[in-house]
Amino acid sequence: MKKKIATLLLCAVLSATSFPVTGMAGEFSAASEDVSQETPDPEITPTVKPARTPKVTASVVKGLEKPLKFYPGQFYEFKVIGAGTDNKSPVKGAVRWIPLYWSMSSVGDRYNSVWKIGSPVGISTGASYTMYIFFKQQVYNGKLWIDTETVKSMRTTFKSADLSSSKLPIPSLTSVSNKSKGIVFKWNKVTGCSGYMIYRKTGSGKWTKLATVKGSSTLSYTDRTAKSGNTYTYTVKAYKDSQQGSYNTIGLKITRLTAPTLSSLTNTKSGRTNVKWKKVTAASGYQVEYSTSKNFTNSKRISTGNSSSTALSGLKKGKTYYTRVRACKKSNGITSYSPWSNTKSIKIKK
Repeated sequence: MKKKIATLLLCAVLSATSFPVTGMAGEFSAASEDVSQETPDPEITPTVKPARTPKVTASVVKGLEKPLKFYPGQFYEFKVIGAGTDNKSPVKGAVRWIPLYWSMSSVGDRYNSVWKIGSPVGISTGASYTMYIFFKQQVYNGKLWIDTETVKSMRTTFKSADLSSSKLPIPSLTSVSNKSKGIVFKWNKVTGCSGYMIYRKTGSGKWTKLATVKGSSTLSYTDRTAKSGNTYTYTVKAYKDSQQGSYNTIGLKITRLTAPTLSSLTNTKSGRTNVKWKKVTAASGYQVEYSTSKNFTNSKRISTGNSSSTALSGLKKGKTYYTRVRACKKSNGITSYSPWSNTKSIKIKK
């Protein structure tokens, strides 16, 4: 009985004692407390757009890429695009370069602020040249572009082209005359040219370019801007592409006169007709022309003073006579004539 009780007590002790568990890991696992925590998102740094700070040498020159034909007085326009001036969305600290002027000197003396280049005397041979373009720096402060004290230059090159040794001849001048629409100026053809440049001076003034006409066969020009009473001188020179010839420095002179208005013809006496007209500004005299032909073939002309009437005599009874009149102006040995007036006719009855 005591032995049985001792055995039961031993079993109780064994069941209360903790022993390590052995066996396949897949079959058993020790239970553990869940201590995992939520991992925070990494902090996001906003992307900042970098400020554009180009160098001045990133500027671009357009218009000087090909060799230029520097005929006397021929000038070419070119364009400079400063580095950074195309920045439409600048941020603080951005830089741009504004073109100021150009010079053939690296120190910027004898500078030019007009973006044209040429030679008054011309350059006949092909060669390379260096040009310096100067820029001022501007920096963006977040609201405005602000000038700085920094001025830098960029070097660029251009070339002149060989010029043809052949010169365009001076056009010979043929006539200048008053017509109803203006002063008509004419000259002779220069073979092989591209066209002509018309020059005019008023009174004793300087020559100014009036117009350019295309085509070597265009040999006249009508000046519709001439004002009645003014004296003008006209000349012309030929051109071919960029090459220009010379012009006659004397030119052809004329005073702008408009046509008078013939008002009446009256057969008052035997073989005689009285002619009346309205005067023209600046005229110093008049010519009257009459004929038995509508086309004024075999006509006769008489000159009058600065009056508004004259008499034609020696006319044949029964004949019809056609009459017209024009104004004239004599100045410095040159006589200018207006266009002819309207024509009137009369039958001689006495």
